[in-house]
Amino acid sequence: MDIQALTQHAKEFLLQDRELAPVLFAELSGKEITLHFFATFPNSLRAQRAAMFELGRSHGKRHKNAEITQLCLIQEVWGQTSACGAPIPPYKPSEDPARKEYLLVHVLNVGPGQQYEYQGRFIEILRAGGSIDLAPESEPYEAKEGLLDYFLAGFRSRDLSEKKLRKLLKAAVSR
Repeated sequence: MDIQALTQHAKEFLLQDRELAPVLFAELSGKEITLHFFATFPNSLRAQRAAMFELGRSHGKRHKNAEITQLCLIQEVWGQTSACGAPIPPYKPSEDPARKEYLLVHVLNVGPGQQYEYQGRFIEILRAGGSIDLAPESEPYEAKEGLLDYFLAGFRSRDLSEKKLRKLLKAAVSR
């Protein structure tokens, strides 16, 4: 997938709707790209992980003979900044009048076997006088894990029975 083209799509959605619901692009076996818009997205990290796992599992069941080669998640996020040595603001970024808005772009490249390359980048959303633009993209950073891991795990669990899956999840949670 061309990440710059996907980012341009996100910008077009922002221009049209003034906001962007999280969107997931899944490339299957290097041939087909599927797109998922989240009408609602959970607030808690635990609920987000569960939602991504379930979406991945149902996606895997619909695409039994395919493998994921790349995933991309684009979502709108808020951030705060403070000067070095200054205290961190005592409130959430969503409540900060000086907050910044970003597109958070996470990409998971899935290679043969267990090879993964996970990258992220922040792109500032610039709003002024009713218009929207994107600042130049930041340099990609290497990510260690994220929500895309849960989608991939769900996708790969497609052949497990519900009983076997519950047993594995119970064992994982009890550790």
